[in-house]
Amino acid sequence: TVEEALNAGLSVHEIFVRLIDTMDHCFYFNRIVISIKKKETNIMAPRFVREGKRPDGFGSAMGFKIEPASDIFNSAIDQKADIIVKDLKKECFRYQVPSWYMEKTARSFPVKGLGIFPVFVDGKIVSMVYVDWDKKAPEPDANTLAYIQKFKELMIRAFTLHAR
Repeated sequence: TVEEALNAGLSVHEIFVRLIDTMDHCFYFNRIVISIKKKETNIMAPRFVREGKRPDGFGSAMGFKIEPASDIFNSAIDQKADIIVKDLKKECFRYQVPSWYMEKTARSFPVKGLGIFPVFVDGKIVSMVYVDWDKKAPEPDANTLAYIQKFKELMIRAFTLHAR
């Protein structure tokens, strides 16, 4: 398990590979991306990607500049809050979702909803988990969200342990 990997002193890379593998095997998400903030460029860069049954290079397009809340991804960071969009087709989200995201997802397959889960250590953004699902999949329930919170806690522990 990921918990055992932390206790065994595995690298951050090995821990995050286990995290994304677990999310990929245990949940119904189409795509999962764990991004890590690059300090020198202030960019949230995709590092661990699972693209489901139709790999299309989506994960590599998930990098973005961290800046004042101009879109839904930066809003999650600014607000230090998880954001879940259950239906991307609703009008209220059209202006909050960046064009680079819509162009990439529209080309590959229709995404019904998405989740953005920023990870902070000592109040500073260090990572972000992104998931999406299509109309065939159920929306994340309280149980799924609780597991994602647990994964975020494990990520924080991994960053903290390896910062020493």
